[in-house]
Amino acid sequence: MSSSLEITTGARLHFGLLSYQPSPGRHAFGGAGLMIDSPRFRIAAEVVDNASAHASCTETESLDSHAVSKRDRSLLCLRAEEFADRYRENCPRDRTFPAVHFKMNEAIPPHVGLGSGTQLAMAVARALALLTGDDELDDVKLAARVGRGARSAVGIHGFSNGGFLVDGGKLDDRSTGSLATRAEFPADWRLVLVTPVAETGLSGNAELEAFAQLPPISQSVSDRLYRLLLTELLPALLEADLAASGEAIFEFGRSVGECFAPVQGGTYASPAMRQLVEHLRHQGIRGVGQTSWGPTIFTLCPDQKLAEELVAELSTDSRWSECRFHVAAPMNTGAAIQTDTKM
Repeated sequence: MSSSLEITTGARLHFGLLSYQPSPGRHAFGGAGLMIDSPRFRIAAEVVDNASAHASCTETESLDSHAVSKRDRSLLCLRAEEFADRYRENCPRDRTFPAVHFKMNEAIPPHVGLGSGTQLAMAVARALALLTGDDELDDVKLAARVGRGARSAVGIHGFSNGGFLVDGGKLDDRSTGSLATRAEFPADWRLVLVTPVAETGLSGNAELEAFAQLPPISQSVSDRLYRLLLTELLPALLEADLAASGEAIFEFGRSVGECFAPVQGGTYASPAMRQLVEHLRHQGIRGVGQTSWGPTIFTLCPDQKLAEELVAELSTDSRWSECRFHVAAPMNTGAAIQTDTKM
């Protein structure tokens, strides 16, 4: 059992859901996505000498990567403490629980489509499991302890495995979506992330209300999405075919976006990002999509050099002057854990 450790996660791109209402065979949801190496959480955790069993969290003064505001840093620390409390509440009653202090050294911006909540929850849960002797708990059980997995499970499975993942959906309200398949994403490819600085995606109660307002995805659309994933995107990834992979990702995301248009205002959540998608496609770039509720748009590039050239081009265009740009690599491994570290 360790007394201190550090966990480094990736971020999650979500290409879209396969359904969001009960359907034959599976209850709902399912979907596909990819883990990327940045932005990321890098969180240290240490058992401390404190009479209270409550967890505490602070952020380092230098935590400013990827424009995580001071307000968001504070909110993420509060969420880490809430996840720790929830974990403790769902532990066996006979479990002795020490006080644990978390230090957030790097963070994923919340509510921009990068899976910040799930990656933070999983990092906290895994840290507490290791610090309290629950080393054998798998990530699905850890997710249940911190209340994640109500809808998509891509981020849960991504925390453990990395790579490209297909979530097969939930059997019932209590279950976590199953990992239908996983594949390595070509390591040389890069993802350019573009995020409007003044916009956020749906979350919390607003997200629940959005799902309540939406009609079900039709069976024919769900079937087409499954075919796109399993007969077009997956083989293209295995063959490292950038053009075919990009076209399948675009078509998948556009089809899902059309289903979500009534609550997000169009196929893409941000009018500026819709314009960007059209611009990129006109330039011959095939692999473009919105991650989750957005507003972040991702673009698939063949290598680091061309990704940086694309950022240089877009960042000088006044149409995208209110956006942040970031180049990420695919992350084909799960979260990294270093034990017995110094905070």
